[in-house]
Amino acid sequence: MILLSSPAKGQDFGKGLAALSKNDFATALSEWVPLANDGNTSAQYHLGIMYRNGKGVSKDYTEALKWFRLAAKQDNIDQHLKFVFMSSNINAQITLGKMYEDGQGVSQDYTEALKCISRLQIMTSLMLNTYRLWAMVSQKKSSDIEQPQTLQEQSSVLD
Repeated sequence: MILLSSPAKGQDFGKGLAALSKNDFATALSEWVPLANDGNTSAQYHLGIMYRNGKGVSKDYTEALKWFRLAAKQDNIDQHLKFVFMSSNINAQITLGKMYEDGQGVSQDYTEALKCISRLQIMTSLMLNTYRLWAMVSQKKSSDIEQPQTLQEQSSVLD
């Protein structure tokens, strides 16, 4: 199956998710392929699931791996702060690691599986620390929190 797509103008991840819940795989694909090609991690992960399970497409571990790898390698720090991105990236790491462990579509490779788990540990640690920071800040009044005054001070928070 060849999927042609244009830039992700007007595509809607939520519309694809709703379509998937109704087993309308064609609509899900038409929404997600352009988004995935533009780097949308959630769309990449869900396309990987569709190919891995043969939902609306022929079961194809090679194509599934392609989408899981794309979703798993995203590491833009701004996107790390978005929960949806993180959950899709984490799920992609788990699935990719499991495929290496089981030899699905690739030669069985415990080293690659371990690399996925290591990246997963880093991401979950980042999520947990971010959650703890949000919890701490939410208990303070905004007037009690000293805000960084310059862009340099703001960026040093990410170092």
